[in-house]
This record gives sequence, structure tokens and C-alpha cells, in this order.
Amino acid sequence: MILAKGFVTVSRNRNFDTNVPLPIGFSYQDSTKLLEGKSFMRVKTGETAPIRGVGGFKRVFVRENVPFEEGDHFVIVDVAVGDTVKTLPVAVFNN
Repeated sequence: MILAKGFVTVSRNRNFDTNVPLPIGFSYQDSTKLLEGKSFMRVKTGETAPIRGVGGFKRVFVRENVPFEEGDHFVIVDVAVGDTVKTLPVAVFNN
């Protein structure tokens, strides 16, 4: 499941600025922590790194080195092919 996609505007080792805001990851003053642990993927190579945090609406910090270059496209994924889901999600509908 893709949560966000765009391209990297500034690449600094494990810190990246993106061209798109990540509103589910940041709420005006603090990280929502909703993107922590999700995969930040370099589309060109398929390399991924888990997200360590979000700083501001367009900055992503990752836990591992991924050789992003400025202009590289990225996607943030929650669940990808090959992942193992231990607890299935439950939907509740109220009429």
C-alpha cells in the first residue's frame, strides 16, 4: 500500500527533503509518528530504508543509508509484496 510518493529535492546522508508535504507524518509542531517504521523506497533501484522520523512537512529521516540523489523518485509504503502480516486489520461499520 503506497502512503506517499514524490521526488527527493535535497539528499543529506540519511535525511531527505521531498517535493510533497507529508501531512499524515507531521502535524504543525510534532511528528504524528504514523510514518515511523514505514519503508522509504528509491523507485529507481527498489532499495528501502525504514523511516526513523519526520521533521516538518517535507523532511524524512531514515535508519539506513540509501543512495538517493536529488530528483530521485520515492514511495513510502506500509505493506509491500513479501511482507508478513501477523495481525490482520479489522474494519468496523456502524449503521
